[in-house]
This record gives sequence, structure tokens and C-alpha cells, in this order.
Amino acid sequence: EKPTSLLDTVMPHGDDRAFPWETVEQDVTHGIIGIASEASELVEHLYDGMMPDSSINTQAMSKEIGDVLWYVAILCNAIGVPMETIMEENIEKLKRRYPDKFSVEVAQNHDGE
Repeated sequence: EKPTSLLDTVMPHGDDRAFPWETVEQDVTHGIIGIASEASELVEHLYDGMMPDSSINTQAMSKEIGDVLWYVAILCNAIGVPMETIMEENIEKLKRRYPDKFSVEVAQNHDGE
């Protein structure tokens, strides 16, 4: 049977929350703070890679991206919306915004949707 979410993959025993001892509000907070923290680590890797005689450490960045996805999964689970649904909705939004292809002009002047 195929897992239905990232959390199902790492919590195969039927737990419906990453941290069952936390409230939903704590899970939301945990997810958002975790995303912000891991995103700052990605920025550090970018900064380090932009230094003279340096390059971006894609292996380290890959690990941080995995951490970001973990926290995104926690947040999606906490709000009761599958990550796949959010991704599909985002793709549809982008298709409406950029029906032909991405455009810097359209990106700078879109209505905020």
C-alpha cells in the first residue's frame, strides 16, 4: 500500500500527528518555526557558496531541503490539508497567473493571488 503523505511514511503505525502530545496550535507553530529555521540554514549555505573560491554545497542543501519538507508536512497535517492538494492548487494558481510561460513583468504586476 502506497503511503498517502510524507508523515505516513515515517509514522506507519497509525499516528495522525507528528507530535501527538502537542496541540494542533503547537503543531502549526512547530511547522512554521521549523520552516523558518531550516530556510535560514539554506540561506547560510547560499551565502557560503557565494564567497570567493567557493561553490554551493548541494549535498548540504539537499539535507536542509529535506528538513524543510518535514516541517511543511507537519504544517500541512496540522491544518488538515494534504501536501499534494496544496501543491496541485499552487500549480493551478501559477497556470492562471502565467498561462503561456513565466514572465518577470507579469510576476511584478500580479494581483497578489
